[in-house]
Amino acid sequence: MRSRISYNMLDESTLEQQIKLDESSTLSRIFDFDAEQLITVTFTRFSRSSNAVAAGAGALTQSFNEVGAGRLKKAHAKLVELGGNPPPLDEAHVDKPRRKKALKLGD
Repeated sequence: MRSRISYNMLDESTLEQQIKLDESSTLSRIFDFDAEQLITVTFTRFSRSSNAVAAGAGALTQSFNEVGAGRLKKAHAKLVELGGNPPPLDEAHVDKPRRKKALKLGD
């Protein structure tokens, strides 16, 4: 059986990680290092009959500030391995834990 995870360099600063969930469902994670965004897309194809097919898709866009540092480091390294030239990772994304800003009352 073929690997369930594959990687594609979309351009020098964008990596796609594609995960085959089952025979009809795929999850793609697109790491855009220029825009500092992770786009997650799911696609499912449902076979209704031998002549008709229905499909469903969903997408989620996240800032790199919302993504775990380990995931970003691995994707960055994989893109470089595939011949990409992404900008260096911002230390704010990989060295600090994700925190929500506290609201100040009275300001």
